[in-house]
Amino acid sequence: MSTEALQDVWTVRRVLLWTQQWFAKAGLGSPRLDAEVLLAHCLGTSRVGLYTSFEQPLSESELAQFRALIKRRLAGEPVAYLTGQREFYSLPLHVTPAVLIPRPETELLVEEALRFLGGSQDARAKAGEPVERAAAEAEIAEEEAVEEAVAQTQAVPGVALTVVYDPEPSAADSPADSSTDSSAAPPVVTLAAASSPDSLPAGVSKTVIDIGTGSGAIALAIKHERPSVRVIAIDLSPDALAVARHNATTLGLTIEFREGDLLTALPEDIAPDLVLANLPYIPTAEIAGLSKDVQSEPRLALDGGADGLAIVKRLVAMAAQRLRPGGAILLEIGAGQAGATEQLLRQAGFSGVHSLRDYAGIERLVSGRLAAPANRRSP
Repeated sequence: MSTEALQDVWTVRRVLLWTQQWFAKAGLGSPRLDAEVLLAHCLGTSRVGLYTSFEQPLSESELAQFRALIKRRLAGEPVAYLTGQREFYSLPLHVTPAVLIPRPETELLVEEALRFLGGSQDARAKAGEPVERAAAEAEIAEEEAVEEAVAQTQAVPGVALTVVYDPEPSAADSPADSSTDSSAAPPVVTLAAASSPDSLPAGVSKTVIDIGTGSGAIALAIKHERPSVRVIAIDLSPDALAVARHNATTLGLTIEFREGDLLTALPEDIAPDLVLANLPYIPTAEIAGLSKDVQSEPRLALDGGADGLAIVKRLVAMAAQRLRPGGAILLEIGAGQAGATEQLLRQAGFSGVHSLRDYAGIERLVSGRLAAPANRRSP
């Protein structure tokens, strides 16, 4: 093949480097990772697989598919929506624009719920040790494999690899039109170990309610780790419930799904042991200033009213009336909302109220237990 013809071939390596350049120029927070994930998705391979086939040319159909993904990413669509996949608590989940994309920090809510429920201890959550997820470990392993593949590729005579992007890529020499603007993706948040609430007695039949289930991430993680627990997932959006049901079916997990507003969707004869919720907590006025990635997610899952706690207040009041005595509520909240949320729980009659921080040092989770008043009977 002539030198001129070789210059026109878009290999995996060339496409990756070009895409990384444009994603960086557009201000995306993880240009290399985004480029690799999207190209691996397009080619039906892994990120490591990209590095082991660097000189493989892309077909016209593959280039066309990848061009479309590039344009959508530069327009601000999250990578998870483009691939339709997101891993949460080591479970592969299907996600669509109908649901909030599960965040790493929400795994703290799952960890604390599992500690409260007791039962078998997950190897990733031993008491007194830092919380280390299988998903995080897998990601680290993949990163190491990628780096090893990079090193091996660099060691091959005649094969040059430039990981550092060119700050001034040429728009004329490109597989896609890249004029669309974009904003930075939200940072990945890691988690910190925290003290856990007292667990329920062993042998007790337990019912967990996941409010605003979205993709079903929290409910499915709980059911996967504690199969004997009854899990009921509630959401106001029928489209979100359709995604959650799909994930439950794919994972082979039995969850009860109910459409409705918070605990009003729960039959009167059910007194849950544990209520979990990652409710909308962003103040309405702040939504317009969020990144395009976040604004691509359903507003119903973001808007928490004037102070960000409008829906939290309603749920706390309901939970105080519906929880089994001795039951608990665990709430994920936004930065700076812990104090106000703790006050809400105390005013509603919860005891042992406290906040837990994630690895970023943000008070991410507020929990409390419902005391058993003398005039209240457990059903």
